Amino acid sequence: MLATIVRLRPGRIARCVTDHRTIPFSYDEDAMRLNVSRCTAVERGERMIATILTHTLLPVVNREFLARTLTGSAVNGVPLAVANGDFDYQLE
Repeated sequence: MLATIVRLRPGRIARCVTDHRTIPFSYDEDAMRLNVSRCTAVERGERMIATILTHTLLPVVNREFLARTLTGSAVNGVPLAVANGDFDYQLE
């Protein structure tokens, strides 16, 4: 069940980013493992995954997107990975 939740929540975020910003969003297996490792209560898995992504991923992506919009730079993709034990956002 948790494995399904782990795939659904980032999938929803990917669709939202793609639909609203027309920017591809992707994530690798390490990013999903890191997210699951931060969940401390299995019975609240989906809510914790959503909270981690909403409060960790989206603010950084939104700030970068707005900064690039203000400077006229394009964002062509948002690949999510892991580097140095934390989420790594390399907006393209």
